[in-house]
Amino acid sequence: VTKVSGLNGQLEAEIQGLKERAADASEELGRLQECIKEKEAAVSDLTSERDELANSHRRSMELGEQLRSEVKALKEHQAKISEEYDDLQDKFQEGQRLMEICTTEKEMLQSRIEQAEGDL
Repeated sequence: VTKVSGLNGQLEAEIQGLKERAADASEELGRLQECIKEKEAAVSDLTSERDELANSHRRSMELGEQLRSEVKALKEHQAKISEEYDDLQDKFQEGQRLMEICTTEKEMLQSRIEQAEGDL
């Protein structure tokens, strides 16, 4: 009976030790689960941030393409205006030349008129 009672005491001590270890393990498991939740939240935040950056990058690329297209259109428009300006400049110079001819002819006609009036 003493042996059984000694074994019972040993078993009870082992059971108490196992209970304490189980309680420690349960506490550690709770800490690990909390850590996992924190890590999952951090991963979720980083994933959201990555998605925002990817969207921002995509929008930037789209805007860059749009700006390149607008610059191309503006350069084409500038070339057209420059060509039109050159044409107008040529026409203006031709107009000035014609005015000089007309002025010269007017002066010659005026001189003839004055001479003809003098002859009369």
